[in-house]
Amino acid sequence: AWAEAGALHLVVEDDGDAMGPAEGGNGIGLKNVCDRLHARFGDAGRCHIGRRPGGGYRVELVMPLLGPA
Repeated sequence: AWAEAGALHLVVEDDGDAMGPAEGGNGIGLKNVCDRLHARFGDAGRCHIGRRPGGGYRVELVMPLLGPA
């Protein structure tokens, strides 16, 4: 995780066999997270999901850093 240009970036990745929705999962969990980020933050809430070039899978969630409520 890191902060950059007013946004929080959270990354989860692995180097195993990439298993996305087409390979047996249904993708509902990640889709729900992405939908919620967009509902809460609009275009400032983003998900970048996909296979890593060297193998594995990577998910990056981006959301604006907010001050205290």
